[in-house]
Amino acid sequence: MAMKRETGKDRWRRIPKNYFKSRDRLQNLKLQLSVLATVLSIAWFASGINWTGSSDSSTDLNGLRANHGELNRVHAAWANKCDACHVPFEPIDGRPLFSSVASVENRSSDKLCMSCHAGPAHHATMKPEDSKTCAQCHRDHQGADFSLVRLIDGECTSCHSNLTAHLLLDKKPRDERQFGNVIKFAAEPANHPPFRPEAALFADGKPPVDRSKLKFSHARHMMPGIVKKAGDTPYKISDIPIVAERARYQKSADLQAAVQLDCASCHVLDSTEVKGSANPAVAAVALPVRSSGGYFLPSTFEGSCRACHTLTVLGNNRPLEVPHGVQPDQVIDFVKQAYSAQILADDPKILSSFVPRAQVPGKSALDLTIQKKRDDLVRAALKSLFPDEIKPGPGNDPASTTSNANNCAECHYYGKADAQGFPSKVEPTNVPQVWFTHAAFDHTAHRGVSCRDCHAKSYAFEADGKTPVKDASWVATDYLNPGIENCVQCHAPASTGGGWLGMGSTGKSSGGVSFDCTECHRYHNGDNKLQGPGATAEDARSIRSIQQFLQGTGGEVEKSAAPKSTNP
Repeated sequence: MAMKRETGKDRWRRIPKNYFKSRDRLQNLKLQLSVLATVLSIAWFASGINWTGSSDSSTDLNGLRANHGELNRVHAAWANKCDACHVPFEPIDGRPLFSSVASVENRSSDKLCMSCHAGPAHHATMKPEDSKTCAQCHRDHQGADFSLVRLIDGECTSCHSNLTAHLLLDKKPRDERQFGNVIKFAAEPANHPPFRPEAALFADGKPPVDRSKLKFSHARHMMPGIVKKAGDTPYKISDIPIVAERARYQKSADLQAAVQLDCASCHVLDSTEVKGSANPAVAAVALPVRSSGGYFLPSTFEGSCRACHTLTVLGNNRPLEVPHGVQPDQVIDFVKQAYSAQILADDPKILSSFVPRAQVPGKSALDLTIQKKRDDLVRAALKSLFPDEIKPGPGNDPASTTSNANNCAECHYYGKADAQGFPSKVEPTNVPQVWFTHAAFDHTAHRGVSCRDCHAKSYAFEADGKTPVKDASWVATDYLNPGIENCVQCHAPASTGGGWLGMGSTGKSSGGVSFDCTECHRYHNGDNKLQGPGATAEDARSIRSIQQFLQGTGGEVEKSAAPKSTNP
């Protein structure tokens, strides 16, 4: 039997015509919950207001309730003072709504950041609109231990992957191979340029050349006995002229053992205690505050060379040590005064010797009496210090030597000679204290790795002490710093090889150490790595009282009117 189908008129009669004028149970429940949420919100906000009017912000909880994450430990003092960093109704990263580019004008929050640490701009050659705000790179509210300076590589490669596009039209990078088109840290030239420190000369198709002017052979000094070749008479511990310095190089009780230097004999970290030297100038050296131990102290004559190269000449029947680090004219003056004093000490009666009636103008009786003897001694000393067999000029052979190793020509280049044939100037060595001025390298973090693995050419023999090192550095012009190919052995994605699933005993591991941009490079003031913590370029722009500082308010005394920092 067919069922009667409901028509539209039937439905019209069944549904009440005023159904929209009343609420059902579900609608009543939603309304009640909305009202309750509003009341609770108002009560929650009111409970966080400091109704007492006290200046203590610890009772104002609303600032903390609006915080979307814990502040970094260095900013913890302002956890309840949002206005210390934020400008009302302005995005802290300077970007307008729905935009990824920061406005050049809308950067009020940057002024609050730079009131405490006024980091200089990255480069004056970049387009202003491409310069990011403080908060675009340094994102806080990520936790107390979150690093504000360990940025993701994208913050750097966003410009350096195509550097020319982000520079002013009239500015070009000094060497785009060195600074431009950087994608990631890898040995392939298309990803990261090779290391090219300015202290070395690089030419395509040729090995790099050390530009410094110091005749020093690493391989020779690393040979047992410091000889030029096997079979030569070795230099023994007992040959070290300064007896008190022998303990620094003595590795056994045998004084007839050959002197064997190692890297630490000359290269000392600036976090290391300098001890063991009989020279007070070395023992009392003030360690710089330029780093936490990552760099080596400059190798000085007094600390590294004087024990063997004493610059001693035979005076008036007694040795005379000539000071280092002075020019030839100062050496001549020193030797003249020293010999005059020795002659007078040996024969005090010379002051009362016969005085001729006719004196040479400008010459005293004393001059006439001792001048010839003194000048003979001076001439002999200068010939010893500046031997004739080493010709002056930059064309000297860096590997050359003389019968007397304690002379200036053994290590230094001369300028032009004077009328007597002695040099008028010793060329400065220009050995850089830090080679990589555009990157940070921490030797302290690499103390667990053998020096040989990075500076193999500095050694005369392999680790077995018998096999000669191929391409060992026998001349001073050799560039001995490792390249990027050496660094990527560790600073790369971790990988293992050989064996089942890469875990076999024959597997060779590589990588695993962080290789992000900020591992070696810093954005602000990156060209001045050795500036101390009080450097003007990174100092605060204003100072304030303790209470002003804790409350996050601006200082009333500008930095220009404040006393200068005494930090280096």
